[in-house]
Amino acid sequence: MRNYFFIKERNNYIRIDLRAIIYAASMKHHTLIVLEGGASYTPHISLSRLAIFFPETEFVRINRDIILSMSKIDTFNAERAIIGKQIFSFSDLGKKQLLKNAPIAVHKVLSTRKKK
Repeated sequence: MRNYFFIKERNNYIRIDLRAIIYAASMKHHTLIVLEGGASYTPHISLSRLAIFFPETEFVRINRDIILSMSKIDTFNAERAIIGKQIFSFSDLGKKQLLKNAPIAVHKVLSTRKKK
């Protein structure tokens, strides 16, 4: 899979590097794409159509209106994800998708029972 795609803004086609995307947010018939470094674009494309360019192993749709880059998530819990100073709320399905796809290292607690 390619690590970029192009969007059309006015008369130009602009290359968007997947690694630079922080999140994409639905805005009715447009989608806000926010990139590292403060750049953002609002092409005339729905979030659902844009989502085909986002690998499921690197991006997660946390609710109807938001897709996050998993590598940009600073912290998350059962209700929300935080990227920088922005807080994003989960739907139930979004939380399941994140837990399914996020690489999570956990410490397994061993049983404290004594062997006989």
